[in-house]
Amino acid sequence: MAAPPPPLPVIDISTLLPGAPPSAAADAAAAEVRAACLKPGLGFFYAVGHGVPDGVTAAAFDALEAVFGLGAGEKAALDAKQSPLRRGYVGPGALEHTCARRGGAGGDAKESFTVGAEPGADARARSPLHGPNQWPPTLPAFEPAVRAYVAAG
Repeated sequence: MAAPPPPLPVIDISTLLPGAPPSAAADAAAAEVRAACLKPGLGFFYAVGHGVPDGVTAAAFDALEAVFGLGAGEKAALDAKQSPLRRGYVGPGALEHTCARRGGAGGDAKESFTVGAEPGADARARSPLHGPNQWPPTLPAFEPAVRAYVAAG
C-alpha cells in the first residue's frame, strides 16, 4: 500500500499581492510557493492572505458545486468544445496530462469550468483572447458568483 501524500502546505501570499513592497517576507513566500509547486508528489498548496473575502469564495465554491452537480445533458450543453475559446465545462477524461501519457493512465479524472475575459466597452482593451463565456442557464447564481470571485482576485 502506498504511503499517503504529504499534507498540503499553507502559504501566506499577502506579501506577493500587487502593491506590496519588495521584502524578505515576499522573497520567502515566493520561495515557499516555488518549492511547493516543484516538490515531487505534491505540486499544490493552500493560499491564505489573498484578500478575497470569505463570502465571495464561499459563493464561488457553492456555484461550482452546483454546476458540477448538473446532469450529463446540461453539462454537455456547456461543453467547452462548443466555444471558440474553449470556455465552459470540461469533463473527466477530456484533458490529458503529459504525465498520464507517459504512464498510460489516460485523461485527467477532474472536472473543470473555464471562464475568461470578455470584450469590454473599450475597444483598445480588446484582444483575440477576449470573448463570450458560457453560463449555465439553469443556475442564475452561477454567473454573478464567478464574476465576483474573478473581480476580487
